Amino acid sequence: PEEAYHVAPVPWKARRLLLFAGHMPKPKLSRTRGLIEKQLENCTDSGDVTMALRGTGRLNLSSYLNATRWHKFCLVSQGDTFSTKKLAEVVVLGAMGGCLPLLTREVVRPYRDVLDYQRFTISFGAPFRNIATAQEQLQRLRSFTSTEHRAIRQNLSRVASKFAVPSASKYLLETLCEKVRSHNESRIG
Repeated sequence: PEEAYHVAPVPWKARRLLLFAGHMPKPKLSRTRGLIEKQLENCTDSGDVTMALRGTGRLNLSSYLNATRWHKFCLVSQGDTFSTKKLAEVVVLGAMGGCLPLLTREVVRPYRDVLDYQRFTISFGAPFRNIATAQEQLQRLRSFTSTEHRAIRQNLSRVASKFAVPSASKYLLETLCEKVRSHNESRIG
């Protein structure tokens, strides 16, 4: 997959606004993606939002990687479980010049006690509750400057290894070991 990124990054102003890609989770597990999809369909007539979620609209790997280069933001929402591999994908791809991670409220943020997610992602507190909210939040994204983009991209570069395999596994083990050491020291001291 990394080979797809050995090309010049797409300029910020040439990119479309938002990519929402992936599968639609089972309704009993999560209805968030379906609700977001519905609100985006109702308020995006400008063509700056790409939704690739169902059937023939889903993207193969090559098309997905290319789409992340041609969009400013990639929406990450809860999948079939509270965590989603999409977060790690978008952090790593964003560090390589792809879209910036746009997280919905319920997405689990690993290492949140040691990583400041506000420095390398954009968060929506209560995303797309209704059409007015969706339009307001899309307008917020449209006003994002190339300077803000560069700052987040630099921060993504600093944290990407914590989400990429195999370095993510090493980071997780080091973090857990440090927590155990700290806990044991506090019990002794």
